[in-house]
Amino acid sequence: MIRAVFFDLYGTLLVYGNMGKAFRAWHGTLASAATALGRKTTLKEMSKKCKAFFDIPVQGLNGFSPYEERLRILFRTFDIEVSDAWLHKFSGSSMDSWQREIKLHPEAIKLLKALQAQKIHTGIISNFDHAPHVRRVLKSTGLNKVIQTVVLSSEEHVRKPDPKIFEIAAQKAGVAPSEILFVGDDPKHDQEGAQNAGLHGFLYKNGTPLMPILEEIKKH
Repeated sequence: MIRAVFFDLYGTLLVYGNMGKAFRAWHGTLASAATALGRKTTLKEMSKKCKAFFDIPVQGLNGFSPYEERLRILFRTFDIEVSDAWLHKFSGSSMDSWQREIKLHPEAIKLLKALQAQKIHTGIISNFDHAPHVRRVLKSTGLNKVIQTVVLSSEEHVRKPDPKIFEIAAQKAGVAPSEILFVGDDPKHDQEGAQNAGLHGFLYKNGTPLMPILEEIKKH
């Protein structure tokens, strides 16, 4: 019996749009910041610098998210040292430039309300590297009102497909892993990761209808 349904956030409850445009906007924001800080650069140069941005090994500790730590390292490649206060503020605005191409799935709220009406616990497990941004997005979209448990890799310091992050979600929801259906768009991180942790994994295709998940629940 399924007592909880957890979702991946990006590519599942949030629908990707033109991601090429999204990343160009993000790179442009970073380039403008570097220029304003005294190191004139171009969109092309910044885009090249950011190719390995998310592969930079960081800890995500000491009050800074992994995204913020990587920003600090990125700006150091331009010989720019930024203050902690500046970094915290800029991290949010830079993420916003990328977020504009990503929208809430039109069925997301409807599905989550339907699950709660059936007394099914709702949650999110996300590998997103900047928790403050996720919290703001959940609030701005209204997802915070229909999601009961939020598990973020940048807060738990463990990422999908590591079984531990799924175990943390089960503990927070107060249900057994075998009573959870996890819905996500990545075969390895979401579907296989969930199944290896003892959950039921459901592979979802970005942008397709969400309501059929209600029927998927009945199969378990």
